[in-house]
Amino acid sequence: SSAVSMQRRISFLLAQMEYAPLPCIRVRASPTHGLGVFTDEPIAADTVVEHCAVLETLVRLTPQQPQAQMMRYMYTGWKEYPDICFMPAGFGTMYNNGERCCNVRWELDMDNRCLSFHAIRDIAAGEELLMDYNQMRRPKILCPT
Repeated sequence: SSAVSMQRRISFLLAQMEYAPLPCIRVRASPTHGLGVFTDEPIAADTVVEHCAVLETLVRLTPQQPQAQMMRYMYTGWKEYPDICFMPAGFGTMYNNGERCCNVRWELDMDNRCLSFHAIRDIAAGEELLMDYNQMRRPKILCPT
């Protein structure tokens, strides 16, 4: 069946890619909000901080079907996939919002079912890794540090 075929393809893709954060990043208490992702060592700009496998689901939100709490941790808003939400594994749901003063960006690779986080500037040891939750609507980062 096509479901079995898709499962085999996903299993093959997962075997080809390493889904892991850098060894120096940790989740701990954040002054920003609850828990957050931090680095114990400096991270150079353009470094891939983490590759997260993603699970996808078809979601059509209507007034009769309100947004579930889990939606807070899903990635949405891709023009190519307007009715699909993505839930990343790994630390992918733990990055807090730095709005335009973020130090990481995410990038979706649907062929590999992967969400990658990349350092957009040098990040100091002890710094929290922050992303812009509205990255798709605000591609310009305003704060360099």
